[in-house]
Amino acid sequence: MKNFLKRITLYILNNCLRKSKILTWLLFQVKVNDYPRIHWDFTTIILKHCLKRCVRHSSSVLEIGTGPYAVLAIYLSKKIGCKISAADILTDFIRNAKIAAELNHISINLFQSDLFSQVHNSYDLIFFNSVYIPENQGLKLGLDKLHRDKTEWCGGPDGLNTIDEFLHQAQNHLHPAGKILLGFNPHYLPLNNVPACADNYNYNIIKIYRKKFNPCRILILERKP
Repeated sequence: MKNFLKRITLYILNNCLRKSKILTWLLFQVKVNDYPRIHWDFTTIILKHCLKRCVRHSSSVLEIGTGPYAVLAIYLSKKIGCKISAADILTDFIRNAKIAAELNHISINLFQSDLFSQVHNSYDLIFFNSVYIPENQGLKLGLDKLHRDKTEWCGGPDGLNTIDEFLHQAQNHLHPAGKILLGFNPHYLPLNNVPACADNYNYNIIKIYRKKFNPCRILILERKP
């Protein structure tokens, strides 16, 4: 019964609120085109607030997993005017993200990449609305029915596979004094599971960013001295 109610809630969120062009504009001041995917989730919302505090006009920024609308990348480009690149593993997501960028009259370096496989530069800030739901839990919630591709939600058996690889690869693309913003929902991936993963790759978690009424968290990481 509990999983059934969660499935119904996710269905309503994904097919009503998260596909509303009006709501997306109100939240992010970003125009989106017609494409059959959700525009944002609760991690997107809290990342927006965290990015506003961390990004400056002079910052070089990379988003991993930008999605089919590049909502946060477009938002940052419009509101802060920083130099931003954005990547996604799915080619058709990048194709549509370019349409969304044109719709907003924004020029962003958008490209297909499996995490950092096609990234050749280093950045002041790298952020990732991560993939973190354990596979069995996601299947019980019917996420395989709500999403077309497993890479959109599945974080492996314990939810840490993609995050672990992201942190591993990010080392080669972060400026020495740079920051990483890693977003996820601790309801699915407990906060206590992540610090050991960060420590393995020589990061300090300097802050856990949260907002009232939002279940998601943003870990702000820096390299250890």
